[in-house]
Amino acid sequence: MIQLYCTMYRIVWRPLSTLHRISSNAQRTIIMAHPPPTGGQVRIVEVGPRDGLQNISISIPIDTKVSLIQRLHSAGLRNIEITSVVSPKAVPQLADNQQVLSDGIIKNLISKDDLRLPILVPNRKGMDLAIKFGVKEVAVFVSASEGFTRANTKCSVEEGLSRAREVAGVALGARMQVRG
Repeated sequence: MIQLYCTMYRIVWRPLSTLHRISSNAQRTIIMAHPPPTGGQVRIVEVGPRDGLQNISISIPIDTKVSLIQRLHSAGLRNIEITSVVSPKAVPQLADNQQVLSDGIIKNLISKDDLRLPILVPNRKGMDLAIKFGVKEVAVFVSASEGFTRANTKCSVEEGLSRAREVAGVALGARMQVRG
């Protein structure tokens, strides 16, 4: 299955040989090197409530975040990444992740079997919070670049891989879905 992560992006298929010609003006375009296999499935995951909000400088109230998630669901989306359990020092905009996850509307949405509402989990501490709040799916991530990994998660790529393996193992043991 191919997974696309969208937050107001346009999805474009391009042959691999043309990817080097993409200009920097394509910031809001997702470019896939290969179309999905015939008969395959494409899963689109809306990441706006996490990725779309995490770099906004003004504080966004929890009610606004919950309303955004509820509106995305009402619009028919079934795959919405709702938050990330990261350090409030690293990502101040997501410092309220536990309040978002404990909100009654979010708890109700998480309980629905027809929805997939992953949270981004960078480490074991985040995984423990995901379990505490009854999350059914987590997303793990690793960067291929040492510099980006150190800036983003304060660890090496190898440490990042180790953390992702640990989180995935705990999640699978808890019968959760894992994306990453």
